[in-house]
Amino acid sequence: MAIALASLIMASVLGPPALPDDSVEHDRGIELRWDAPVECDRASELAERLAELLPELSVQDDGAIDVRVRLDAAAGGWSVVVELDSELGVDRREFVAESCAVAIDASALVIAVALDPITTTRAIERVRAARLEPEPEPEPEPEPEFAPEPEPTTNVTIATEPPDDPPDDPPRPRGLRAGLAVLGGGGYGPLQSGSGILLARLALIGRSWRASLRGGYLPPIVHEVGDDRRIRVDGWLIGARGCAVPRRNALEFPLCAGIEAGAVRGSPLRPIANPRDASQPWIAAELGPGLSWSPRPRLALGLELAAVVPFVTAGFALDQQRVLSFSPVGVRALAGLELRLR
Repeated sequence: MAIALASLIMASVLGPPALPDDSVEHDRGIELRWDAPVECDRASELAERLAELLPELSVQDDGAIDVRVRLDAAAGGWSVVVELDSELGVDRREFVAESCAVAIDASALVIAVALDPITTTRAIERVRAARLEPEPEPEPEPEPEFAPEPEPTTNVTIATEPPDDPPDDPPRPRGLRAGLAVLGGGGYGPLQSGSGILLARLALIGRSWRASLRGGYLPPIVHEVGDDRRIRVDGWLIGARGCAVPRRNALEFPLCAGIEAGAVRGSPLRPIANPRDASQPWIAAELGPGLSWSPRPRLALGLELAAVVPFVTAGFALDQQRVLSFSPVGVRALAGLELRLR
């Protein structure tokens, strides 16, 4: 048995007992002190283990030998210190146990070997011999009597319980998806003034990227150009955009670049004589970051911020005099809602 081998090894490692043979008087007894955290406050189990190893040993409040066992939590188990304080001095043993139960068994074995190694070894051998005795073979069970087979019957069960509801938040789909979005906002440009914009977007969405086609409309804005003269300006654009999209849980952080083209149209208003509409081409590059929050796999709320740099220089003139010009750099901020399709 492994415990017997362990006891013999421990007895040889610990060396001779700290107490002389004539000092082990069981009627004098020992005073046992157990110092351990609440999760291993099991001093009574240690006394039971000692009684199994040394049946004649008595545990008293005023025993001749003071035995102290202290347990402290350590990495991977318990750090155990066992001290036996007798008239010959203090005998101290230290070891580490993987659990509270192992610490109790090992402490009992250390104390018993230190007090009376011979009796301890005999007790271990008795336990070993008792456990090695073969168990009696069970009596054979009588052969069962076979009952006549019942006549086959047909049972029909109709399930009335409704199916389980689908989970509220299914796992997010992977692979390619399509997205339809509507965005609105405004900024500075295309002319050297503020403007608004409405965009529709069709996107192809991957795990860490997005490519999209966009179409936009610039709502009309009336510009005062002096001397009671006014020009109404509107426009349209189409463009393509590509984005790298890092993700963290339901948040996405797209960094996008794209190109767009369209036209800006100006219409003089009365009292300008002989008004004539004019249209200027618009071609520009745009670059900027964004933020998207996807609380559901099929829904996302997003923000975009972009710098817009036109490739053309144009404007509008009245009476051979330029009154409105394209801005060299524009800024655009958008917010929108996207529906994502599998």
